[in-house]
Amino acid sequence: VETLNPFASLSVISLNKANISLSEHLLVTGVTRMENTGQIYNAAKTKLISPGKAPILVEPLSAKFVLYRPKADPKLKVRALDANGQPIKTRVSAKWVKNSLVFSWIPSAFYLEIFK
Repeated sequence: VETLNPFASLSVISLNKANISLSEHLLVTGVTRMENTGQIYNAAKTKLISPGKAPILVEPLSAKFVLYRPKADPKLKVRALDANGQPIKTRVSAKWVKNSLVFSWIPSAFYLEIFK
């Protein structure tokens, strides 16, 4: 994974019994820095002064993934999902480079799904 975000938590999990390098159904999640609108900390950022309120402000995630596979499988697709796990219209660009599936995070996505 390559990202320009100073903080990001990323995960890839298999949604079937196969390990990640062989699974035909994966879920990719990504989280960046978030805080409520108007949230205030002390100068050292060690104590919350005001919790703020909705909406939550989220730093956009920018990430490029290279998922190695034993062999290329052009039937694997990548799609973006919303917070409820439903597909969104924004297309995820994915390509095979030798035996690796290369794709990038879509800023409007809550999750990415890799599937056949």
